[in-house]
Amino acid sequence: MVRVSAFFGVVSRAVRGVLDALWHALSSDPEDRPWERAAVRIVVPFAFVSAALVATFVAYRAHQPPAVAFDNRLVFAGELLVLTFYGVLLVLVPLVRAIASGELPIEMNARGARYAEEGSQEALAANRELLERSLSTEGKLRDLEARSERNLRQAVQSATDLRGDVDDLDARLAEIEGRAR
Repeated sequence: MVRVSAFFGVVSRAVRGVLDALWHALSSDPEDRPWERAAVRIVVPFAFVSAALVATFVAYRAHQPPAVAFDNRLVFAGELLVLTFYGVLLVLVPLVRAIASGELPIEMNARGARYAEEGSQEALAANRELLERSLSTEGKLRDLEARSERNLRQAVQSATDLRGDVDDLDARLAEIEGRAR
């Protein structure tokens, strides 16, 4: 009788320790989300043990294991364990995250759930700001280019006019020199 009460004492201390750790994790900073990690640390081993029990029960209750298990109950139990555990995790992780933060996955595939990136909205806003700045810079550059083309045309016209004035002055100078001789 002493052994049973000692066993229950050890189990109750362990359960109390897990519950205290979970309560401490739940009452801490919600941005850090340590309670999500605590929940996963508790639920994943429980899911593995549950999957192992289900796989063992189903494998040894079957009359004949399937050919994919090479007619071996142990291989069949292992396959069921992997399938059940992976299936539970595939459903459990998005469920915990949805309950924890209200965030659903944007894609589910064989590798698991994919969530929107944390800083995607900030990155999108920064990209939009950069696009607006580059468009305004491009507009200013077009304005400067048009102004420089106008200035170049005016400079060419002024140079042409100056050349005409110099030619006129050369002609008058030649005429004055011709009279002076």
